[in-house]
Formats: sequence, structure tokens, C-alpha cells
Amino acid sequence: MKYFLCILVLITVLLPVLADLFTGKAKKRVLPFPGKIMKYRSLTGKAADAARCLHPGTDPEKAVRRHVLRKLRILYGMAAGIVCLLTVYFCFGQSPRVENNRVARMEADGSSRSVDLSAEIGGEKENVTIQIAPRRYDEQERAVLMQEVKAYISQKIPGENPDLSHVTLPLSFPDTVPGKPVSIEWMPEDYNLIRQDGTLGEVEKEWIPVTTSVRALIHYEEFTEEETYPVTITGLSLDGQESLKAELDAALQKADESSREDDALFLPSRIGGKEVVWKYQKGLLLPAAAGMVLAGALFFLYRQEDRLQKEMDRRNKELEREYPVFVQRMVLMLGAGMTVRRSWESIVKEDDGQSKYLKREMQYALRRMNAGIPETEVYREFGMRMPGYAPFCQLLMQVIRKGSRGMQEMMMREAKDAEQRRREMARQLGETAGTRLMLPMMMLLILVLVIVMAPAMLSM
Repeated sequence: MKYFLCILVLITVLLPVLADLFTGKAKKRVLPFPGKIMKYRSLTGKAADAARCLHPGTDPEKAVRRHVLRKLRILYGMAAGIVCLLTVYFCFGQSPRVENNRVARMEADGSSRSVDLSAEIGGEKENVTIQIAPRRYDEQERAVLMQEVKAYISQKIPGENPDLSHVTLPLSFPDTVPGKPVSIEWMPEDYNLIRQDGTLGEVEKEWIPVTTSVRALIHYEEFTEEETYPVTITGLSLDGQESLKAELDAALQKADESSREDDALFLPSRIGGKEVVWKYQKGLLLPAAAGMVLAGALFFLYRQEDRLQKEMDRRNKELEREYPVFVQRMVLMLGAGMTVRRSWESIVKEDDGQSKYLKREMQYALRRMNAGIPETEVYREFGMRMPGYAPFCQLLMQVIRKGSRGMQEMMMREAKDAEQRRREMARQLGETAGTRLMLPMMMLLILVLVIVMAPAMLSM
């Protein structure tokens, strides 16, 4: 039933939303109509201001709607992703109960494994991690195991010697047997002749040949078998909650010991007179993935606002950089006898690589003049839209109202101030560029030091 509900949620809720998001058709039946949420500053952000600055003369509401819709797509995509993950988590990621209190063991020649469990005891819950040892060999299997281990030792102990009757080189004392759950302890009869690691001790030449022995203690669990290997040296080598936790651990250890020869570990069903319900612990992969989706959505929402702010900052810098050129060209044309409007039209028509933002603003102002709006009003609004241009726009308005007599000197002074401002700006940009070059210069210096010092260090 839960699988059916999961599929039903995905089909009826998420798929229509995703379809509208990725096709760009945000219908009212799925997405909120942007016009109703224009008052929420958290969604509109700086879209309206950016639209007025970056695209003069266009309807700011359309830009705001596009911006809001872009954010809604991110939010709905985030919601769809989180719902998908949580639906899968709650439908498929529930902790299964331990059936019949039975947790399978590895085979006898396998290794221990760690299992995370939770025990509900009388309304209290305790998380434990237990190490399940592999199944223990029975008596007949132990006998076969010991025979295989002894055969392995007999093959390995001579080392590079032909056999144990003609020993001239160190012996090989393996501590374990590959694939077998045993450990081997070595006890030479005479440590002066054979050391603990299998190397030969100090043997006088007149003693050779000398006979001794080595005992191998083979340990498996609490069982130990001993095997003696005679060695003849024929030559010399060259060289509360806490109480509950304690009861739980003790019961698990007892259950482990009592079922070591079975193919599974049978967990205790009662501890301290209380019934125990065993479950596998839940994983946190899907909730973590949902958190990552949320963090990603917030990051992309921030990027939307950051993108607008960076474009507005770029616009302001370009307009400030273009101001001296704009003033000089206007002063030059006005000094040649052209009217303010004619000079304005001439600059707009020229295609000399000027800033696209300045060109947009001048084109917008020219369209307003062609629409019948008085020139003085247009220049006043032009200065208000770009505060750095306001002083010169005031001069243009005075030229229109009073004529150019006496204004040439003031315009030349403004042009000189603009040129000085341009030089100051160029100096600041040069200082900034020098600071930014410090990191590449340091990296190149480190690279040169490595190239110079590496051969010297390698030759030491």
C-alpha cells in the first residue's frame, strides 16, 4: 500500500509542477500568479530597480515577473526534490524489525561484522552497535581445521631451507593462516639456537649438527592445540541508562557465546524481565540529501539577487568611466554651434564602442524627446537616473533656457573636472590591478624556488 501511495504522490503532485517549471508555462492551477506576490520584497528583491536602471523605457513589471518566476521555479524545484526524497525515505527507508530476533552470522571462515540496532525496552529506546562474530566450528570441523593448519605450517616453516633436517637459514614462523580464523604462537625449545622470529641464534661450529625443536600453539577461540617440529641445524646462517546498557551488553555477549556454532546470532527477547524489540537503525542518507537540496536552492536564490547587484555595479562603473568622454564630446559639439538636441542625436547615432548602458539611457531620453516631452524635463530625469551626470545636465538645461552665452566657460571647467576625474579613476584601477597581480607573482616565485631547490634536495 505504501508503494502505491508513493507513486500516487509523485504522479498527482510533483509531475505537473515539474512539467510547468521546465516548460516555462507556470499556470495558475499549479504556480501562484506572480501578480499577487509582487508586494513580497523577499521574492521581488532588486528586480524592479535593476530593470529601471539596466533597461530604461521597458516595463519593470515584466522584468519583476520574470525574476519572481525564476525564483519560484527554484523554490518549487526544491520542494519537489525534498518531497521526492522524503516520500522515498518514509515509504522505503523505515527501519525493518529483526525477524524472530535472528541476525545471521557469517560462515565459520568469514569475519566479524558490525550491525547497528535499536532496542525498545519497556518504552525506553537504546541504540547499540554489536559485533557479530562468525559461526564457530563444531568438533568435527575443528579437527579438519587443525589438520589443514598443521599442513600449512609444515609447508611454510622450513622457509628457504630444503627441510627441517637441513637448516642453515632462518625458519618461517607464520602468525596466521590465510582464510582461517586461527592464530599461531611459536615457542622454540632453546632460544639460544632459534629465536622467537625464526632466525638462528649463536651456534658454535663444533656443535653442528645440533638438534632442537619448535612448538607451535594453534589457537582457535578458547581451543588450543600444540604441535612439535624437530629441527636439525646443519649450518650457520649469515645473520541507569548505563545500567541498562550494561545489561544489554552482557545479554548480547551471552547470546553470542551460546550460539557460536549456529549459523545465526539469536538476540535475547527479554532483558531484565522486559521484552526487547529489535530493529535496524535508520540511515540518514536521504534526510541529508534533502538538506543538500534545500541548501542548493537557497544558494541559487542568492545567486539571482547577486547577479542583479553585480550587473548594476558594472553599469555604474561603466557610466562613471564614460562620463568624461560624454562631456568632452558634448562640449565640442556645442562649441561648434550645434544645438543641445542635435548634439545629443549625433552621439546616439554614432557607433564608436561607447558603453551600452550610456547608449541605452541616451536612446531612451531621445525617444522621450521625440514623443513630445520637453527637453529640460528629459535632461532633468536623465540626471536623476544617473546622479554622476546631474551637474552637466543642469548646464544643458541652462543652455536651453538662457542660451549659450557665458556657458562655454562653465562647460569647459566641467570638462576639465571630468578629465581629472578620469585620470584619478585610471590611477585607482592601476593600483587595484597591481594588488591583484600579487598572488600570481607569489605563485610564480614559489614555482621558481621549487625548481631551484628540488634538485639540491634530491641530491642530498
